[in-house]
Amino acid sequence: MAAKTIEVLKNKASAFAVKDYYNIYTIENGLLTRTNLLSKNQEILSEKPLELDKYKLLIISDKIFVSEKASSLYLFNESEKEFEPFLKTTNGIGYEALSDKIIFSNGYELWLLLLRDFDSPFFQKNGSLVFLSRFSSKIENVSWFNSDYFFYVLNNNLLVSEIDNRDEINAISVSDMPITKFWFDDKEKTLYVLSKNKIYASSKFNP
Repeated sequence: MAAKTIEVLKNKASAFAVKDYYNIYTIENGLLTRTNLLSKNQEILSEKPLELDKYKLLIISDKIFVSEKASSLYLFNESEKEFEPFLKTTNGIGYEALSDKIIFSNGYELWLLLLRDFDSPFFQKNGSLVFLSRFSSKIENVSWFNSDYFFYVLNNNLLVSEIDNRDEINAISVSDMPITKFWFDDKEKTLYVLSKNKIYASSKFNP
């Protein structure tokens, strides 16, 4: 078997994320840099160095984030060319993206980042961060059911809620079993749950 050649792409990267298979984003000397893996051209995107110790670089729906340990999430502001505080967290960040919005759980709260202008169920512009709800117990997993509803686990209870925040969001319990973790198959509309070391599959959900 022939030996494989390992190519050094970066020498001073403290974090990286790959987008579209040919763009690699790195933090180098505190600055966000984009390098095209095909042409090898690179561009420094930020002007103000990131002054954090331990962090991860995340790309979610073309938005660039930095997650600092389990305390804060920062969003890269393209016009200002710097990372800005986005969400405070207590136990890390959970999220799931659709084409027009991203739902975030930061431990005890649920938020929506809108990726287009919305006139229903709320009048908000592209880029708005919408607060949904706050709980006294930790939110475990979060996943979209469809464009208007999402699943999450609270106190081992699997719930489904709507994104309409004009009043308190309605929450409906989906199962009477204690749920540790779940996964929703969007294509088959089937829910898989872990309860007391057993995995269950639901019948097909109707939108």
